[in-house]
Amino acid sequence: MKEYAKYVVVGAALLTVIATDARSRDLIMAQTWSFDAISTGFLAAQDRGYFKENGVVVQVQRGIGASDTLRRLITGDVDFAVFDATLLVRAATADPQAQLTMIANILQRSSHTAIYVKGRNVKTVADLAKSRFGNTGGSVSQLFPTFMAYAMKSVGQPADNYKSVQLDPALRLPALLRGDVDVISAFSFEMPLMAARARESGLELAKFDFADYGVNPYTYGVLVTRKFAESNPDTVRGAVASVLKGWQWVCQNPREAASFLAKYHADVPPETIPEELSLFIPDVGGADVEAHGLGYMNPARWEHTRVLSIAGFNLDEKLVPPVESLIDSKYLPQAPVRASCK
Repeated sequence: MKEYAKYVVVGAALLTVIATDARSRDLIMAQTWSFDAISTGFLAAQDRGYFKENGVVVQVQRGIGASDTLRRLITGDVDFAVFDATLLVRAATADPQAQLTMIANILQRSSHTAIYVKGRNVKTVADLAKSRFGNTGGSVSQLFPTFMAYAMKSVGQPADNYKSVQLDPALRLPALLRGDVDVISAFSFEMPLMAARARESGLELAKFDFADYGVNPYTYGVLVTRKFAESNPDTVRGAVASVLKGWQWVCQNPREAASFLAKYHADVPPETIPEELSLFIPDVGGADVEAHGLGYMNPARWEHTRVLSIAGFNLDEKLVPPVESLIDSKYLPQAPVRASCK
């Protein structure tokens, strides 16, 4: 009995050490992909010391895809995820036990867009009805049919006559430039790099933003598990306040922010980064931000996001969680963090 008690005590001590080690590591905020315009405010919060000012130590890490970032969040390998709201709806429907919750929406306007080559088959949005769409299978591609339903209704064209051509993501732009497809989907801030590549071939690109045709879901925000947030409320509030201050700095200092991002965003020509940010920053602002501050989550916009996600990912509406279980605004600062993001 004494031997048993000794092992219980030793085991308990070991578990305490393990738990302490886990808590003492830096918190991790994982991006979905590599560093780009989406990452700027998060990296600014790290490099400019805003996390430390708010009493939290956070490492901002790149990701290798939405599925991997989500897996790491659920297993506790990371503490915060920079994640697409539409993908959250899908993930929460597939795994309600994960108890995922968005605590701040950074992008207030969807950056989803459809890109085409000027002077070819697509001249107006109505021409998309007979187009060849390069489908890479990502979240934006999966929402393209929903965009078509809205856009074609506005011009009186059928929404399902276009041809979907399956593409590897790496072949998306080459296929468009060669003329193998007429239109591809992307985030609008990808346009400067794509346009630069097109000019090398003597071509000019143009785009149709999904939001201009009524498909305007929330996209990137800060995602946590409800268990982590409820166990560490002050930490979560500190991290959110820091991120919003980072985005405030980006909106107020776009030229400096572009130079700052260049050291992380090394896979693109540095001359395209200012234009990339100039396309992205206005999507961080808007009427809700002016009224309520950066990171605000509008329940009506979230219901729109939920509805679009159901259509885009072909979800069973009866299984999709209600908005109030997908978001939690109580971790936003009581004093709004304001910025003119234009």
